[in-house]
Amino acid sequence: MGRFGGSKSTLKIWKVYVAGNGSDEILEVDLEKWEITNRFKTGKAPYNCDVSPDGKYLVATYKGSGETGIWDLEKGEELPRVKNTRKVTHGVSISSDSKYAFISVEGIGGEPGTLDVIDIQKAKKVASVDMGKQAGGIIFWKME
Repeated sequence: MGRFGGSKSTLKIWKVYVAGNGSDEILEVDLEKWEITNRFKTGKAPYNCDVSPDGKYLVATYKGSGETGIWDLEKGEELPRVKNTRKVTHGVSISSDSKYAFISVEGIGGEPGTLDVIDIQKAKKVASVDMGKQAGGIIFWKME
């Protein structure tokens, strides 16, 4: 589930984003109205999602297709999907400057897990590093 306290002028809009793994969509829920306000048709089996701190992008892992989706929230459009290093895309965390998404990707069998780093605006993988097996989740702590 992603989080966002968006702001247009002085009106605050509070929304959450829920990955609908079985329905291949992400649901946008308006917390004030407590209703679904948008549905984003995604790649196969969206699993985790996060909203950039600047509120411009939603990044989602597609566990069923081994891809990462990046959504421009203002336009409601998906940028080109990014193919991940391995097949089982899992966790996502976005840097505090809203520039990079860090994606944990599980290994299968004897494969190591992988961390993929994606440039959000360019929708391009810029780095990968292998790590221990079953890289299942990730959180971005801070930038100094």
